[in-house]
Amino acid sequence: MITALTADLPGVPTTPATARAIVRIALGDGHPATDDAVICVSELVINAIVHSESGCPSGTVQVRLSQLAANGSVCLAVRDSGGTSRPALCVPSPGAERSR
Repeated sequence: MITALTADLPGVPTTPATARAIVRIALGDGHPATDDAVICVSELVINAIVHSESGCPSGTVQVRLSQLAANGSVCLAVRDSGGTSRPALCVPSPGAERSR
């Protein structure tokens, strides 16, 4: 496993797949956190592209992965390009598929 890695990626529809591959390769299939980290990075990158300036032309998403301790714990961070408005709390309807 790589002890630290940073990848600056374009905010395009194929980027979540690229981020998943980067995390899977960096951690390796034998790492106990690989599957969870792959799901998390995918969700975070998709949200960054959909809900921030990262999804605009020339927008980017940064993925950072580091090993925190010898026991295999990892830190995964995704940084987006920010937005033009402040986040607002909303209450989704019971059947809503988004906004949770």
